[in-house]
Amino acid sequence: MRKLLILLLLMMFLVPAAHAAEPVLRHLTTPDGLTLTWYDGPSSAISTSETFLHGCYIDEDWEAGCVLNLLLAEAGDTNAMLRLGAHHLSGLGVPQSGEAALNWYQRALEAGEQTAHRSIALVYLNGWDVVPDAALAAEHMTKLAEQTGIGSSELAQLYLLGHGNLAPDMDKALAWFDLSMKDELYFSQHHHSADVYQARYDQKKEAFLAIQTLPDTLATRPSPVMWADGVPHASDAMDMGTFWRDGSGGMVDYIEAARWYEKAIAMDSPSTFVSEWSHLALGDLYRDGSLGMVDVNQAIRHYAYANDFARIGEMFRNGLTTTDGSFLLMPDTALADAFSSVDMYQDNNQTFRIIGDLFRHGLDQSGITIIEADSHLAASFYFMGCNEDDCAAQLTELYKQRLVKDALLLYRLGHDLPYMEGDVGELILLLADDLIHGRVTTWLPDNAVSVGYTCVDLGADLLKDALRQDKLSNPQTAYDLLALIEE
Repeated sequence: MRKLLILLLLMMFLVPAAHAAEPVLRHLTTPDGLTLTWYDGPSSAISTSETFLHGCYIDEDWEAGCVLNLLLAEAGDTNAMLRLGAHHLSGLGVPQSGEAALNWYQRALEAGEQTAHRSIALVYLNGWDVVPDAALAAEHMTKLAEQTGIGSSELAQLYLLGHGNLAPDMDKALAWFDLSMKDELYFSQHHHSADVYQARYDQKKEAFLAIQTLPDTLATRPSPVMWADGVPHASDAMDMGTFWRDGSGGMVDYIEAARWYEKAIAMDSPSTFVSEWSHLALGDLYRDGSLGMVDVNQAIRHYAYANDFARIGEMFRNGLTTTDGSFLLMPDTALADAFSSVDMYQDNNQTFRIIGDLFRHGLDQSGITIIEADSHLAASFYFMGCNEDDCAAQLTELYKQRLVKDALLLYRLGHDLPYMEGDVGELILLLADDLIHGRVTTWLPDNAVSVGYTCVDLGADLLKDALRQDKLSNPQTAYDLLALIEE
């Protein structure tokens, strides 16, 4: 598959697509006789190659990444030139060489890529296979800052401390610091009083003058090769899956598509667009038998993680049959109604209990095995039905068995349990005790982490809210745990 991929991409660049006014039909017949067909539009070759380049980096296939970057660089792509420089600095896919890296950075600069000034500055500042020259590095950073506005804070720190053959220069340091503050404190300058702006400026200046070592932002070791704007994202793996699923390169490969969709899910956070969309695509592949056979269990599981309950409802409404008419999934009106009601926001606690029971035991209501049990999905549905005592009791049992592990769900439990109408008192005490003693960790929002909010704090808030809501049959246990935190 990889050789086939490289052949396909090589052919994409034999005739630069950027010069084509209309899509051009391409053909490639591989040595084993497989013919690939695809259309190159004016920009499709570049966009397709960058999708695959992300894929190479996700797979850590550095050699293939170098091949693609070289093709792009020779076609004039300056970002590819910068990435090739990073490949050479890191020795990934090619021999490590600061000299070769510098050559690619200079080519990018000559082609008009001003950010290459920073890459060249790093090479000379750190002496990567060249004679160290901090003064020359400062010249490059100065040109970058003057032309693009990027790097003024780094220049300020470099002149503050000096480095190698560059002597400290407080006047230049403060001049570049002032320029950097114009951007950083723009909001304060225009929306607050002069006193507030001056106070914030003074705080920043005090911190700036207290710097004792060179910042990692300017002097650092070579970093692993990644995308020009950061690391590859889960969406890039999803794009790879869609490429193979839809046959965008002239060949459909559902197995390769599924592999990339699974990677996207593994790289992504739960309940985000990429994760849910990839689960949805996998659900279709398993439901339709595109991977060799129909897999009811995987189809239902992926649709559930995609929050596409309408498709699960449809499966139970109509059932699934083989080509000879035998049932792979028998119709089940109760489950069909339950999933359909969730999708249409007509659900009730009974709905959540029925679906939670399905995912907890894998059995329909007549006791026939339908799918493999999935404790996370079971816990999620019981949680949504926690206004009813039975769902609360089932969720508590799952928690006692240590089957509730998802960090996001644990946070939602800690945040929302005291306000549930069902009997959740026992679960509140169990979870709070675990949070306070560090037995479980939860996902915490960025704004909570930034102010030092911890799992212990979540446990304390859980207990305080439960006491205010009178949710505990044994409030003394909560008071004991809170006293333990204070100690």
